[in-house]
Amino acid sequence: MVKTVDLKRTAKATKRPRFVGYVRVSTTHQEDKVSLEAQPDELRRYCEARGFDLVKVVSEVESAYAVPFEERPGGKLALAAIEAGEADGIIVAKLDRAFRSTQDAIATVERWGKEDVSFACIDFLNGRPLEQVDDDPMARFVFTLFAGLAQFTRDTIAANTRRALSYKQSQGEWVGRVPFGFKVEETTGKLVEDPEAMRVIEALKRAHRRGRSMGNLAKQYGLAKGTVHKLVTTDLRALKHAAGIE
Repeated sequence: MVKTVDLKRTAKATKRPRFVGYVRVSTTHQEDKVSLEAQPDELRRYCEARGFDLVKVVSEVESAYAVPFEERPGGKLALAAIEAGEADGIIVAKLDRAFRSTQDAIATVERWGKEDVSFACIDFLNGRPLEQVDDDPMARFVFTLFAGLAQFTRDTIAANTRRALSYKQSQGEWVGRVPFGFKVEETTGKLVEDPEAMRVIEALKRAHRRGRSMGNLAKQYGLAKGTVHKLVTTDLRALKHAAGIE
């Protein structure tokens, strides 16, 4: 779904930078539903404060996240406005609204710079903006440097997390989702049976043998039907073995 809001502005004779605002939101997160209204307002306020013209705001839903900006319906509309001479660049509230990853952001913004497409991000680094207007080499350097540092930080955190999890596993500690019927012992970090949950599993098995449907049991116990099906049809010994207890 693509929504275009024409603000009916024209560039002044002084050639103020003209931007197309790009807004991407999720349809499943409540905060993004609010953001659908908040982002355009944020873009307008920023452009007014900086003396930019916001000629159009394009918004689309999260389904566009997996593809490059140029292949998104809203992205195509934004770039078409630039090609038609209606605007000079793209402005976003945050990088993740326009790009799939830091690498994608760096490559795309670098390409835009070569094509004389300006770019601005209101919250680029700890609430500070970044503007790449009129082929500013310093802005390109800062963007590449800090975007790369941000990616390095995320990669370092991910690597440290993997090492920590690997160490826990080597010590016999449980890592990952705790399956129904078990719990993690606080003192050892190992997976152990949860007596109360095991009684629920046994009750489910008995009730199903007596003719109760999966849907009925799911409703009674407040579980997903798929979970009930798995618990009812899986041998408890196999379940314990899969959990590493037997």
